[in-house]
Amino acid sequence: MKNGAATEVLKLPFWTRALAVFSLALLLRVLYSALSGVLPLNPDSLDYVTLARNLSAHSFFTLDGLTPDYTRAPGYPFLLLFIGFPALGIKVALAAGALLDSATSVLFMLSCRKFFGERPAFWTGLAYACHPVFIGFSALVLSETPFVFLWAASLLAFVGAVSSDRLAGFAAAGALLGLGVLTRPAHLYYPVALVPVFLFNVRGTRRASLAFLLFLSCFAAALSPWTVRNYLRFRAFIPVCTGGAAATWFGTLEKIPSQDELLAVWPRGDFKSLEAESAFKRAAAENWKDHPWTIIRRLPRKFFKFWGTSHSSTFDMTLQNSYYLGHGFRSLFAVKAVLLLLQGLTLAGGLAGAWVLRAQWRRVLIFLMPAAYLSAHILNDSGPSRYHISALPGLIILAMAAIDSYLTRRTGDAAGKAV
Repeated sequence: MKNGAATEVLKLPFWTRALAVFSLALLLRVLYSALSGVLPLNPDSLDYVTLARNLSAHSFFTLDGLTPDYTRAPGYPFLLLFIGFPALGIKVALAAGALLDSATSVLFMLSCRKFFGERPAFWTGLAYACHPVFIGFSALVLSETPFVFLWAASLLAFVGAVSSDRLAGFAAAGALLGLGVLTRPAHLYYPVALVPVFLFNVRGTRRASLAFLLFLSCFAAALSPWTVRNYLRFRAFIPVCTGGAAATWFGTLEKIPSQDELLAVWPRGDFKSLEAESAFKRAAAENWKDHPWTIIRRLPRKFFKFWGTSHSSTFDMTLQNSYYLGHGFRSLFAVKAVLLLLQGLTLAGGLAGAWVLRAQWRRVLIFLMPAAYLSAHILNDSGPSRYHISALPGLIILAMAAIDSYLTRRTGDAAGKAV
């Protein structure tokens, strides 16, 4: 990369490049949202929209307008209300998604820059800005986009704290992760996975312990108002929302359960009620007790399915490949194949990057741990998942940093390294 437009771009000041990445990301997201024809609403979206409308009309968190709700995380409905929905219509949600996700590309740039330098940081931002999965999610009224923004902000605060050895950064990282979990609960137990990351990246066991306790305290403080609200209203410990027991039961099954199988566990149909939580928890425990080795033998296949999804549902392509081929929709099949290839390259690139950068394994662990933690969702998931989207940026960062390291060694050019 000695000549050409790319070299000229790399000579620009960092913040000029960051602005260019943000602008490109925003342009792609606006164009996709305006021209794709993909509907921005799905069943989950309708719940978020209804909650935001009822917050506006009734001033409390409810789906039916009568009883308080605990089945959905509160972050996204409150965000919708804050930005002017429902008064400004659904387009304000799409605009917010495009802006937040464009800003997210810059946040991941900054995290990469802290440890690996400006050149791989630019490539990271560019890869995120152009990644079709993140473009697709930004045009849907779902919690993924605001969650990944808060996750990126938490990661940036964390790597900044490791770089500067300042405890305040760990406090900010914990609070931001807590806000993210209030938006999408998939990272509720992530602080447990961070224990070794703290021990290996903060000097001294005592200081690492103090940093972790500060992180955990701020994380819990962010969750506590909602947890207290739930306890006072429902007399139950609900940190964010219900539904986890049903997911755990799903994880003991070979495939997604049918409606009849769901009703056999809980016949009333309110699958996220507190009573249903207890029923699904018992059913999951019974399955583990009766068929432990059967469940364990399925895990490798479920692991491949977990990571080997093309995310085609993001683009409203939810039918089997055989349908598209059998009905002559070869272009749609090709899109699914490209998305699957991109997923495979992201995973392979991240793992290869971790190996190339193994001399910096303490830092590598920060970006690799999300993938390891989110892989545990094969225990409570029975089909292709979107849980792991927040791990993809870390894998991208490792891949780009490794490529830059290779090019630097090959050419002897250290210009891409941070001072």
